[in-house]
Amino acid sequence: MHVLAFSMLLAVMTQATTPDNSDLQKKLDACVIGVTSMDALVAAFGPPSNQKKGKTWHINGKARRLEEAFYPAVGLTFSLLGNPSELYEIRVENPALSLAGVKVGSPLESVIKALGEGSWQTTKGAPTFQLDYQKQGLTFEFERDRSAPQFPMKLSAPPVVVRMVRYNGRIQFSGK
Repeated sequence: MHVLAFSMLLAVMTQATTPDNSDLQKKLDACVIGVTSMDALVAAFGPPSNQKKGKTWHINGKARRLEEAFYPAVGLTFSLLGNPSELYEIRVENPALSLAGVKVGSPLESVIKALGEGSWQTTKGAPTFQLDYQKQGLTFEFERDRSAPQFPMKLSAPPVVVRMVRYNGRIQFSGK
């Protein structure tokens, strides 16, 4: 009897504290690259579990500092540019959320079916290859096969999305 009561109580508590994925998807979809501010993110998602100030970049002749807001409990990280505060990038690692109809865990074929052929990118020593769609401001990351040399490109099998990024493809960074 006590075990059943405890199980029921635990189920109710979990429901109350676990974010509803449809509500979370709506909040994610409401984030507008180039518009949403840190205040708006806090209003929608609550305070981040961690924040990190980054490098100052010169964009269109104006010094702008990059800031990251981490929400690991829901698998989201936001990058914002300061002066004024505006959303630059959203990194999604939550398999319940989607960007352009694609989710973390989706096979490579699903990405290509949804968006067509993209541009493959990586950097030396990176653990992933990125399939980029600059016009749409979307990148989908795939694990590389670490048992093989990094180049030529060889993805781990089966190739599935490990992280998704929505970003502002109109901004070009330059250091000064």
